[in-house]
Amino acid sequence: MDRTHFDKIIAKYPTLSGLMGQLRPNVHFRRFEEELVSTICGSSYVIPFVTDSHCLVTRRSNGKWVLPGGTLEPGETWEEAGRRELLEETGSIPENLHPIGMYYCVSGVDRPRQSHLPHPEHVRVVSWADVVQNTAERFDPDSNSRIMEVRTVHVSQAAEVFGPEAADFGELYLFAHEMKRTLRL
Repeated sequence: MDRTHFDKIIAKYPTLSGLMGQLRPNVHFRRFEEELVSTICGSSYVIPFVTDSHCLVTRRSNGKWVLPGGTLEPGETWEEAGRRELLEETGSIPENLHPIGMYYCVSGVDRPRQSHLPHPEHVRVVSWADVVQNTAERFDPDSNSRIMEVRTVHVSQAAEVFGPEAADFGELYLFAHEMKRTLRL
């Protein structure tokens, strides 16, 4: 997607387009840039659609609603990580991943959480995907961020689920839905 189209659509979402930078000065949401992703990607998140307007949201054992996804394993691409994380956390298989943007982050700590991750600058890719819910149980091997609940909601309810403390996540669901509709036209 070109910068003008991205800027026009993202402007509808105040947290993603600017307020988030005020709340978290070292984190900014911006359009997907393949060059940056290929060199400093550390995480991949997927907004999974089970129908045209219904999607999955996930809740950790600490009660927080989060985007499905997580950290890249050594040698993994953002697509591979997105597919793996989605299966682990929701039991779903994506048909195709469509990147909608990325969080550009600058860490204030001395070293990365894991030695293979880029540091101090890194990006977290956000994509959407139509998914098929697998009948097999999900398997989340990360005991630190254990996913305890997967819920199907209408995209318009996502902001309510995430609440004001994660307003950017609610906006991401709406943004992904708009991008998905744009692609279908």
